[in-house]
Amino acid sequence: MSDKFYYLESLETIELEDKKSWLNIHRVGTWSHPTYKKVEGSIEKFTKMIENFENKIIGRDVPMDSRHGHGESLGWVEKLKIVGDKLMALVAWTPLGEKAVKERIWKYISPEYDENYEDKETGKKYGPALLAISATNFPFLTKLEPMALSEDLEKDEELMKLFREKKDREDVKLTISEGHLRILNSIEERDWETITDEELTSVLERGDLTHPQKRVLDQIICLPYPNEYSCRLKSPGLFQAGSFRRTTRTSDGKTYSIIMGRLKGQTTMTEQAYRYGKDTWDASAARGHCERHEGNFEA
Repeated sequence: MSDKFYYLESLETIELEDKKSWLNIHRVGTWSHPTYKKVEGSIEKFTKMIENFENKIIGRDVPMDSRHGHGESLGWVEKLKIVGDKLMALVAWTPLGEKAVKERIWKYISPEYDENYEDKETGKKYGPALLAISATNFPFLTKLEPMALSEDLEKDEELMKLFREKKDREDVKLTISEGHLRILNSIEERDWETITDEELTSVLERGDLTHPQKRVLDQIICLPYPNEYSCRLKSPGLFQAGSFRRTTRTSDGKTYSIIMGRLKGQTTMTEQAYRYGKDTWDASAARGHCERHEGNFEA
C-alpha cells in the first residue's frame, strides 16, 4: 500500500520560471498519522527516493495531478533534490497546471509515495519511491513553506502588510502574514518582526535558501518603511531572487539608503531604489534627488 502524506503549501506565494516550479514535498521529522500511525522523514529516505526516481523504478513518469489521481494532469516531476532538511521536486506545469496556480484553485499539495516499492513483475523491493504529487485542499502535515505565484514583487499586496508598523529607524516592528512568517520560520526560528537590515543581509548570504525564501527576504528589504520617502529606479521583478542588499550613502550631508541587486543574467550589482528617512529629508529635497537620478518618487 502506498502512503500518502499531506503538506501545507499556501498558493499565496509558487514561482513560475519557464513554466516550472520547485515544490517542497517533504521534510525531516516525525508525525502521528491516523491511518499509518507513524510518518517519518529523513535524509536517508530522501536520498533513496531520489535514487529510485532517477532509476525510474516505477516504470513511468511521476505526475502532478489533482485529488489523488481523480483529476487531470497539472504537471510532471522532472527532478528531485535535497535542500537542507527538505525534499524538493521540480514540476513542469501543463497549461491546466499554470491556470490552477494563477487562479489559486488548489491550496495545498500532497506527495504520495510507497515506503517499500515492490516491482509487480519481479517482486523486487526498492525502498521508498515517489508515486505522485497531488493538489488538495485537505492537508495532513503542515508547517512547510508556502508556494507563490509572484511574477513581480510589487504585485504581492499581501507583503505590503509587512511594513504596516514601524516604531523608529532602529527598532523595526513588522506585521507579518501567517503564510510569509511560515516561510521565514522555515529558514530559522527567530523574532522576524524586529530583524535589522544588517541581520537580513547576513541571512541572505546563506547558501541554502530556497526561491520562495529569497523572494520574501527580498521584499522585506525592498519595501519602504512608513517613515521613508521612496525613489524607484527599476522594477524589483527585473532582479535575481536573493540578490538584494541595503546600504547607505550621503548627499549634501544627509544619509539615504540604497537598495541594490543583480539584474537577471548579470553578475554585477545595480541600484534598484533609494530610501530617504523623513526625519532627515523633506519631501521636496527627496523628490529633487530622485528626479536627478531619473527615478520615480513616492511620498
